[in-house]
Amino acid sequence: MTKPDRCSRQIAQPSFAVEVRPCREQIVVEVHGEVDLATAPRLRDVVADAVDDGWSRLVVDLRAVSFMDSAGVHLLLDLKAMGQHGVECHMIDGRPEVHRVLELCELQDVLDHVEPAGA
Repeated sequence: MTKPDRCSRQIAQPSFAVEVRPCREQIVVEVHGEVDLATAPRLRDVVADAVDDGWSRLVVDLRAVSFMDSAGVHLLLDLKAMGQHGVECHMIDGRPEVHRVLELCELQDVLDHVEPAGA
C-alpha cells in the first residue's frame, strides 16, 4: 500500500519530537521528549494525519518519552477509542517514569502492548 509522503515526517521543539515512519502494514509513531499540555495536540495532529492518509494500524513508541502528564494520558485514551472506528492502536512500552504515570492512573494496559521491531 503506497501512502503520501507526509507520513514520513518529523515535528520537533526543544523538549519534544515525533518521527513517523511506515513499517509494513502499519505506521510507527516514535515520540521523543515530553508529552504534556503543550505537545499532546501536536502528537494528536500527527496521528490524525496518519488516519486521514488511510493507515488503520498505528504503533505509538513511547521508549523515548521522558515525561507524560494528564494530557498525554488523555491522548492514549483517545487512541484506544479509535478502535471503535476501525483503527488499531498499539504501544511500545516507555521508560519506568512513564509507565508509573499509567500505572497510577490504572491505565498501564490502555493500549495493547507490542514489542519493538527486531526485539
